[in-house]
Amino acid sequence: MIETCRRCGDEFKRGKKNQVFCSSVCQVNFHREYANRICSQCGLVHPTVTMSSRACIHCTYLDTVRHELAMIGERAKWLTMRGICFYCGEYGCEIEHVVPQHTRLPTYTVLACRECNGMAGGELFANVLDKLHYIRGRREKKYAKVLSMPQWTKDELKDLGYAIRVRIEACENARQLVQSQLDWFPLLENEDL
Repeated sequence: MIETCRRCGDEFKRGKKNQVFCSSVCQVNFHREYANRICSQCGLVHPTVTMSSRACIHCTYLDTVRHELAMIGERAKWLTMRGICFYCGEYGCEIEHVVPQHTRLPTYTVLACRECNGMAGGELFANVLDKLHYIRGRREKKYAKVLSMPQWTKDELKDLGYAIRVRIEACENARQLVQSQLDWFPLLENEDL
């Protein structure tokens, strides 16, 4: 009976009943590679163990989460207690998982406004600052027209009629709000991630 080797994929004629490798070399190499998939941190066998770090993706993210919590944990708690969105500085009303729950990787939460939480979606990022920059990029793209509006001086506005002046002032207020959201940075000046 012709079978396919589990390791190299070559076809071979099965001699023994439970033979799954074409040779003893393939069998030894397969078991050696399988043993190398043991995570150096948790000791479990994972198909996601990378050869460079010798750690599974779960342990790699756990290290990232621990590092980030050490750096931003207190600041995130402070912002959450005051109801401030971690990503834009506006009022936050939703709990946002920095590492999405569907990945089943270790995560932590920050407070976010509805818009920022929706912009992040289920994307997976290397760290919270990458997520912050991604949300900023999406916000810049969304409000590109508002940000590109010309600025008017008080003298120029004085010469205009009431209705158009009120409209231009409202647009200027919107531009300033969006710019302040883009300039928001949740860490203090002396903190670094």
